[in-house]
Amino acid sequence: MENGGKDKFEAALEQVLLKAQSFGLDFFEMRFELVPAEILYTFGAYQGMPTRFSHWTFGKSFYRMKMDYDLGLSKIYELVINADPCYAFLLDSNSFVQNLMVSAHVLAHADFFKNNALFAETQRDVVNRMSASSERFQRYEMQYGKVEVEAFLDAALAIQEHVDASISARKRREQKQGNREQTTERSETKTVGRYDDLFALDNYL
Repeated sequence: MENGGKDKFEAALEQVLLKAQSFGLDFFEMRFELVPAEILYTFGAYQGMPTRFSHWTFGKSFYRMKMDYDLGLSKIYELVINADPCYAFLLDSNSFVQNLMVSAHVLAHADFFKNNALFAETQRDVVNRMSASSERFQRYEMQYGKVEVEAFLDAALAIQEHVDASISARKRREQKQGNREQTTERSETKTVGRYDDLFALDNYL
């Protein structure tokens, strides 16, 4: 890092954290890491996660992103993993001032993630979950072969952009609501309408 070492940055970062909290920002425990471009773009290629299963599309993404960086066409200043604790990776080639400004920006990310209603049902231990998922796919490769597993992932990733990620969260909310209704309204009978089966589809579409 130019214009100051790691110790100087950590001391200044502590002041940024205190200032952000004085403004009312509320975020999970923050963990900042200064990393080289190679690491940052690897995480970026793996869709922002350092622990994911292996697939050729991630390598393609890394090559494209890293080439753009090397040619000066684009630059990732930071990468945030919205989890608890919250991880933030900063480029070690950034200047002292750049990384300090980026860190303040990261804290706004973290506050939004922790307190926004859209993320209320998000799994906070996503890093550990993805690590476990990666290990599971490695076992599948040993059991079924890499070609078979890759074919399955090709099919799954081809439709991922068309899947509503909020479905599982909605199902969990409905299950909780259903459990409450069962315990408090067991004696009540529900009127069945002729279109109830269609309305129920809203839960899964």
